[in-house]
Amino acid sequence: MRNNGEDSGQVGEIEVILHEYDSLHSEIVSRTDSRFQPIGFLGLAATLLGITGLSTSARVILIVAALIVFIGIWVYFGLYIKRCAERLREIEDEVNGKLGRPVLVWESKRLPRGRFPYNMIR
Repeated sequence: MRNNGEDSGQVGEIEVILHEYDSLHSEIVSRTDSRFQPIGFLGLAATLLGITGLSTSARVILIVAALIVFIGIWVYFGLYIKRCAERLREIEDEVNGKLGRPVLVWESKRLPRGRFPYNMIR
C-alpha cells in the first residue's frame, strides 16, 4: 500500500506526461494543417503559369520544380507527424501502465497503422 507522498508524486509525474501528450497532439494538428498550405501556393503558381507567356519547356521545368518542393514538404511534415505519433503511443503505454488500466487509447488502439493510405498520412 502506498502512502500519500508516493501517490502525489505519481500524480505529478502523470500530469507532466499528460502535458507532453497534449503538446504533441496539438503539434500534430498544427503540422497536419501546415501540410495543406502549399496546395494554395501550387494553385497560385498554376494561375501565374497560365497567364504568362513562358515557353513550354520553361513551364514544364517550373511545374516539376513546384511539385518536387510540394512533395518534399509533404513528406517532411508527414515524417514529423509520424515521429510525434510514435511518442504519443509511448506516452499512452506509460500512463496506462502507471494507472493499471487503459485510459489513453487513441494513438495506440483506435487509429489504423500500416495500411494504405493511412501509412502515407501518419
